[in-house]
Amino acid sequence: GDIVSQIKRSVNEGHSLAESLGEHPKEFDEFYVSMVRSGEAAGNLDDVLFSLTDFLERSQRIRSKVKSAMTYPIVMILITMVIIGILMTNVVPNVVSVFEDTDTALPWYTAFLIASSNFFVNWWVWLLVGVVGGIILFQRWKKSDSGKPKWDAFVLHLPLVGDLVRKIAISRFSGTLGVMLGSGVPILKALDIVKATTGNWVLEDAAG
Repeated sequence: GDIVSQIKRSVNEGHSLAESLGEHPKEFDEFYVSMVRSGEAAGNLDDVLFSLTDFLERSQRIRSKVKSAMTYPIVMILITMVIIGILMTNVVPNVVSVFEDTDTALPWYTAFLIASSNFFVNWWVWLLVGVVGGIILFQRWKKSDSGKPKWDAFVLHLPLVGDLVRKIAISRFSGTLGVMLGSGVPILKALDIVKATTGNWVLEDAAG
């Protein structure tokens, strides 16, 4: 509501709608502002706004489908980790006591499982700290100037995931470019803006 009031006040003061939206880059990016500016210049701002509405709704539906598709494997991984934790801290130690009573030589894989269980039980706090710290460092590296190109290239080569990422990026690129060209944005300007919507450094570099 506050942003809408600021935009309304800016328009009343004589600024264009595009200029008013541009004062809020977090809410209205360059793509949105350029579309509105083209609509104002061509005199078809109402059509441009309707096109933007349709495009944003389609984009939201795609994002929702992707999130839904990714939810199941993530949940299964978390459940698997919980089950492994329970086995390592409760089940395996009880089995170990049975082997110790029999005083028999253990196969290497059984000995490895017992050693892993002992490590997990005695050092689980530090293991958790290490995992959380690793995730934080990985996220920072993935967003850095040196890490992002490497990670984006790695993702594109992953089985199944890479193909999905590529298709989503191409769909987003094509859809955004089509909306901008249909609204009168010059093709060079449109390409310069749209390449940043792929969400992947490698594809963005190829489009540039």
